[in-house]
Parts: sequence; structure tokens; C-alpha cells
Amino acid sequence: YPSNNAFMFVQAPDGGGVTMTSNNCYGWYSPGHYNMYSNDFDIEYFNQLCTEDVWVTGEIHAVHKYAYRNTAMSNTYYRYIYYELYQCGDPDIPIYTSEADDLTVIYEDSIPQGAQEYTVHVDDSTDSSVEGALVCIWKDDEVYAADLTDENGDATFAINPQSEGIMLLTVTSHNFKPFETEVEVTDENTYIKLTSFTALTTDKGIELEWSVSTDIPINGFNLYRSIPETSLAPSNFDSSSSLDTAWTKVNTNLITGKNPYSFTDTTANTDTTYTYRLEAVTGENAEIIGETESTNSSVPSSFALNNVFPNPVYNSINVSIDIPENANIEICVYDITGRKVSTLASGLYAPGEYTITSDVNNLSSGVYILRMISESFVSSKNFVIAK
Repeated sequence: YPSNNAFMFVQAPDGGGVTMTSNNCYGWYSPGHYNMYSNDFDIEYFNQLCTEDVWVTGEIHAVHKYAYRNTAMSNTYYRYIYYELYQCGDPDIPIYTSEADDLTVIYEDSIPQGAQEYTVHVDDSTDSSVEGALVCIWKDDEVYAADLTDENGDATFAINPQSEGIMLLTVTSHNFKPFETEVEVTDENTYIKLTSFTALTTDKGIELEWSVSTDIPINGFNLYRSIPETSLAPSNFDSSSSLDTAWTKVNTNLITGKNPYSFTDTTANTDTTYTYRLEAVTGENAEIIGETESTNSSVPSSFALNNVFPNPVYNSINVSIDIPENANIEICVYDITGRKVSTLASGLYAPGEYTITSDVNNLSSGVYILRMISESFVSSKNFVIAK
């Protein structure tokens, strides 16, 4: 019988289907005829899916039978079909009704244990917010929560992980490919927060500077760099130097000093974009605490405020700028009333391309204006902080 086929299909030990809608016995139809009783149910099933925008399998199954409830009460043939149609498997499986898009999920991949708010932001491939995406987080018996993203693409949870380990994060939405990842939960007593991480192009190389907030002793830092896969290496690039998409340690000795810390990468190739990772070393432990990007290039021809990213901003903001000559630069944040609420950078800068990273946790959610000011140049860009 078809019912046995359905169970074998769904319960196959080596992998099978996740759901199946079918008869549990023969249907009421005649080959070559499209207007038999079973055909009416088939047509209504696809009407719900293709016309009425009902795309959850269990809901389609229930609604397409419900359309013939009255007829089935008075007509023996329809009643027979009504009783024999069933669904085997998970009734909550969605059906794609267009080509599946990729989700862009913005989240913290490392958090301390303890009570806190955790926000996940979801965009589509065009960087537009996705409303109604289902966000789920789970960690053993400590964290289990699910919510739908709001009109801004955000889902915020009040969580309280009690131990170190891995918290699972999944995001699903209709006509999007599922997103799955892991979030590291660290001991709150060994949690190191990166408050700023800047890469500046100078005549000596790429100067990196960073600040951290922590209550524990830090032995020092290591810097690693790679060339992003989307970046082209220069024509004189020596592949034997291992400066490719793999991470290469930049420093020979552990980087020490006082907060804020700094290091100049003097071996960077000209006209090459690098991504840098910062590793903090504490005792016998080491962890990656942040990334930044810089291009070791020729001097820009003009001042420019290129980009503010990500947008919306959650915990830290990145600002990409060009400086063609020695200049005093100030980069400030203003609220919508025009009041200056934060200064991200201020001082004398050498010619070069810069990416400035700064913590904005002290600012509340809302629309802000970022302004770059020098003696001969002023430029502004709007951005949003979402928490």
C-alpha cells in the first residue's frame, strides 16, 4: 500500500524524505481524465501553494482538505478521499516558492558567561533587513530561546549562560538557505574586550594600534595577517612568503607594552589589502579577540570618507578614510539634534588609507551622523546603531 511506501520513504535508515503527502490507499481517478474526485483535491493543494501563498506542508494539507469538508459530508466519493489523504513526517516543513537566497547574519561570535542581552541581526544578500526570520539559540540546559526578527531585522534575547562552552545559533526564513553557527561562551573572569583596533598606512608600513578592556593580566599579543580571497595580490608578490589566504604570524616576539598597544608591520607588500587578527595571550591560554583590514598602498590623491560599516552598527564601528597629506583629522559622532556624542579619532595623521575601529557600546540605539573634519575637508555619513 502507498502508506507503507510513505513510512519507508520517511523512515529510511540510510536517509530519506522528511515529509510526504499521499493517499493511504488507491485514489479515485481515471487515467486520461482530469476531472475525477482525486484531481479536485490535487488542484486545491497546488492552488494553496502557488496562488494562496500557503507554503508550510502541514498547513497546505489541512487547508486543501478543509476546502471540501462540506462536500465530503454528503458525497461518499469525496468522503473516501478525505479520509485517505494524509501526511507522513514533519508537518512544519516549508516549501521553497522561489530561488533560495543567502542570509547575512550579524552576531557576536564570542560572549562571556553570565546575564546579558544578546542581539542577532539578519539581512538578505542586498543588505536589506529581513523581518520574520526565526532565530534560535541553545546551550545545553542553560540557554534555549527563539524569536522572530522585527522590522529592523533584529532579535534580542535575555540570556544567562552559566559555563564555558558552545552556544548554537540558527536562523531560518522562507525562501532563504538556513544559517547555522557556533558562539563561544568564555569564562567571565578571563574575558577580554577589544575596544578599538586601527590599521594605519604610514611610510614605514602598516601601523596597528588597539585598546582592550579587561581585569585580568595579559602576557602580550600576537598579530596574524592574510590576504582576503577577494583581494588581488600585486604583480611582484612572492607566493613562497606564505602571505596568502592562510593566516601568517607577523610578530617574532610577543607584543607587550601599555594600553593602548601598537605594532608596525614593516613587511607588508605595497598595494595589497590585508586582514589582521589580534590574539591575546593570558597564562597558558590564547584567544582571537578581533580583526581589522588595511591596504598598504600609494598615497591617496584626495581626502575621502569612504565607508562606515557595518550599518546598522551593534558594538563597534569601522570607518574607512583616505588622507593625501599630513593633516590633523577629527572623526566625531553626532546625534540627530547636532550634539556631538563621541570622538572616534583625533590627531595628526600621515598620508595613507586608514580603517579606524571604535567601540560604540556607550551610545543608545538610533540614527547618528559621522563627520570627518580637517582644515580643508569636511564629509559626513549617516549610520544606525541597533541594540
